[in-house]
Amino acid sequence: MGVRLDYYQQRGARRGDLWRQIGRGLDTASQIVFDPSGNIITAHRSWKNGNGLEPRELLDIAAHHPGRSEPDESGMPRRDLLRLSWFLVDPEAYARDVIDIGAAKLMTRDDAPLIEARKVRRPLARVEGAALGLLEEHQEFLKRHVRQFWWQKGRADGPSRIVLLDCHDCGKTEPSELTGKGCSKERVPRVLGAVEIREGFDLGTVSPALDAAWRDYMTRRPSNASNLTFAKDQIPVFEKVDERIRDLAREGKLLAPGGRKLLEAPARPAVAGAEREF
Repeated sequence: MGVRLDYYQQRGARRGDLWRQIGRGLDTASQIVFDPSGNIITAHRSWKNGNGLEPRELLDIAAHHPGRSEPDESGMPRRDLLRLSWFLVDPEAYARDVIDIGAAKLMTRDDAPLIEARKVRRPLARVEGAALGLLEEHQEFLKRHVRQFWWQKGRADGPSRIVLLDCHDCGKTEPSELTGKGCSKERVPRVLGAVEIREGFDLGTVSPALDAAWRDYMTRRPSNASNLTFAKDQIPVFEKVDERIRDLAREGKLLAPGGRKLLEAPARPAVAGAEREF
């Protein structure tokens, strides 16, 4: 599982111990691999600096740390289990780990997850109410969708739903309950949709709705190639790739992360003497 840390998150990681342990050199060009006990296997690796981790190294690490293979109650190997809470931007959990008070306060604002989602160029999915518990260990849901979105923990006492936001498509307007009341009026995100999650919900209905929102976002996802501080000669290549991805999304040919075909809602049967509803 990969975890991305921003500057202030890095300084506060493990209450500052990690920052000190690796020589205060943790930055955006430093990748670290831990074993299951939290010990550092390798650090300060990045392709940005020409010394990134090669596939054979990752395979070797995985072979030495295979995880727990015994099955859980459902018969699934425990090493394959996912939890929604591992991926949520959770201000309360963040405040427990970060030693910089200013950074901890920043993460409690509605703007913070929007900024993070823009950086990783994904739609933001805010999970609220009972959905937080209903989706926590829903393995099929998580395997399908966890890599498509940047996840935010919403109000536990809110409506049971997932709110989907396009953090690149923002306007100057009044924030709402869906956009987040605390986000800046200068950059209010476009709402891609809100999907209700109830006890015994139908994944066959929920998944197509999430896939449709993700595809909608991908038809417009901007390139960030112009931000490169190295390999500037490759900027036109990267921009061309981004345009190709947008084209595939518009044509309905883009696959979800991992190569899964996007799911579509089943067509409703036509009713004689009435217009078809969608």
